[in-house]
Amino acid sequence: MNEYPKKVLVITKNLMLIPRIESEAGSLAKVKKISSIQNLKDELKDSKIIAALIDLEDSDSTWEPILKELQTTLEYPTLTIAYGPHKNIALMDKAKELGCDHVLAKGAFLTKLRSILKSIV
Repeated sequence: MNEYPKKVLVITKNLMLIPRIESEAGSLAKVKKISSIQNLKDELKDSKIIAALIDLEDSDSTWEPILKELQTTLEYPTLTIAYGPHKNIALMDKAKELGCDHVLAKGAFLTKLRSILKSIV
């Protein structure tokens, strides 16, 4: 095989969201939930990460180090999309400041999930 399989990483504790993302991604990319730097390193060994979906409702200590590791480790562009509560402007601003490509309110993210995934896979 010449090309690594494509993966979309999901940084979330919301296990109910994973099947929805998997369904929307279809056969174009594998969806993988990660929760630590070690999980990320394991995923980098055998696949090309095409996007990371970051749930801002998770603790900063979960998603921040993973985002920073993605930004410093990968030698190719990876789209980062953060989503969180629309009323928590400070948290959404923090994600922008840390370099997320897109930051959306959770409702908008869920509404646009299909088109977001189709555009990246």
